[in-house]
Amino acid sequence: MVASGQAVTSKEVAGVGHAPAFLALDQIEIAYRFFLRTETTEAYTRLRAIF
Repeated sequence: MVASGQAVTSKEVAGVGHAPAFLALDQIEIAYRFFLRTETTEAYTRLRAIF
């Protein structure tokens, strides 16, 4: 979809097959930032406080 010009974003997660399990903090952070529509370090700080 990215290659065809669709309005999507793509993230690669090293060492993960088709879909990440979202168990590791770096994987959860991707979804957290996507759904909150933020790229700030504040989001990461809040996420770290939860886990």
